[in-house]
This record gives sequence, structure tokens and C-alpha cells, in this order.
Amino acid sequence: NFLQKNLTSLARDLLAVVDATNVNHENICCLNTTVALLVLVRRQIGGDQAVAKALKQIRNGTTTAVRSYSRKIGVCEGGESGQDEEPPHVGPPRHGSEVLVSFRQLLWLWQEYYSHRGRDRLGIEFNSHINFDEWKSLVDLLCADDGSPTSLLSYPAPTPPSPYSREPRPDRLPAFLRNV
Repeated sequence: NFLQKNLTSLARDLLAVVDATNVNHENICCLNTTVALLVLVRRQIGGDQAVAKALKQIRNGTTTAVRSYSRKIGVCEGGESGQDEEPPHVGPPRHGSEVLVSFRQLLWLWQEYYSHRGRDRLGIEFNSHINFDEWKSLVDLLCADDGSPTSLLSYPAPTPPSPYSREPRPDRLPAFLRNV
């Protein structure tokens, strides 16, 4: 089964595209695809045990998704070859448990976003043919922060205040609501 053999590589590659500081409407699909893949693995391959196995492989770095980005650095004077160097990594984490911490931060944003946006919930249900309750069940499992094999973290994740918990700015309210 392709999905079973390649899940950790696919998830890692997708999560290496996006993190909580650069998530937007153009790359949120990488997060949603990762969650959808885990839903399918959970549903079709082995339940929570298959999810736990994938998380363990990512945590331990036992996946082919971590790529070696090395390049030759020119030819030095005197004809000697340059050293192989890895360029400095900029962007989402690519290694071990850092990926899971980043994934947890992204899932907090996912929960905040989809818990307040009914149309978007319907959109991912319609496009994926996966009931939103199944999406949410998996995300809740991953975000338990209890150290279980299916939890991304073993400690409560620090999260910023929800953007939805702030009161609207009075100057942005329609005139008829300003003095209510």
C-alpha cells in the first residue's frame, strides 16, 4: 500500500512547507492534506496504532523525507575543490520532534480557524468526502498533549490568545451596532 509505505515521508514533506509563522491561504492545503492523510491511515490501515507509528517515525527521524541539501562550493585558488556545505535552513523545521512541535502549533491554528468558519468546514468535507467530525476527532487526538503515542506533545502546548476572543473594534462595527 503506497500510503502505508510513504506516510511519514509525505507528512514530513508537506509539513516542511508551512509553519505557524507563514501559514496562509496558499499553503494551508499542505496542513489539510497532512491531516487528511492521517485520517485515511486511521480509517483504512490501522486505527490509532497506525497514527502512533507514523508519529514515532517522524519523532525519531526514521523517514526519507529529511533530505540532504549539500552542494559543491566552487573551486578554490590553486585548483582545490571547495568543501561540501549545507546552506543554512530557513523556514519550517525538517528534523524529528521539531516537526511535531510545528505541527502542533499549526493544529492550534487549524482548530481556531475551523471552529469559527462553518462554510470552510463544509468546504473541506465536500472536497475530501471526509466528515468534519472525523477531521476534528483526529485533530483532538493529536492535540491531547498528554504524552500518549497519538499525541504530538507530552506537555500542554503554549498557545497565544485566540484571534476570535477579542472584542470587535467599535470603529469597524456597522453604525447601527456601535451604541448597542
